[in-house]
Amino acid sequence: MNKKGISLSILVFVVASIVLLGLSLVSFSLRDRDIDESLGVYNGVDEIYIKKVQLDYYLDSVFERSVVDGEEGFVFGEGVEGFVEKFREEFALRKLEGFEEVDMYVNGDGFIEGVSIVDGKVVLKFEVVLISEVRGASLKYNYNQIFEKTFKV
Repeated sequence: MNKKGISLSILVFVVASIVLLGLSLVSFSLRDRDIDESLGVYNGVDEIYIKKVQLDYYLDSVFERSVVDGEEGFVFGEGVEGFVEKFREEFALRKLEGFEEVDMYVNGDGFIEGVSIVDGKVVLKFEVVLISEVRGASLKYNYNQIFEKTFKV
């Protein structure tokens, strides 16, 4: 045996170990990026859900304040136009930041089509698309909610 050199099998073992270590590090690095992207999408979904909950509370509050019968609110005999006018007034007083698409919908012409007054009941059908941008991906949520209030006629 040659006492001055190392065994060939030990050299192959060391080189293979270094290659395996390098491949493992590259694999973990690529996997970490995929996990970050997945978490980014989940954060976007959470953001949309939080917007939905805020919008539910906010619109319910505006709706309730708009349909108060009497001097402060809409009078039932004023019809759809009276309700829409009162709703827009209440909405403008409580403007919510970050909901530009809702603002455009309420102040647009299509809003009045979602309001109906039938048999002593005011019904508001609210339909708007909420959008969240996450790492180049666009998440959209179709917000459809119906608010109603019955009056004693």
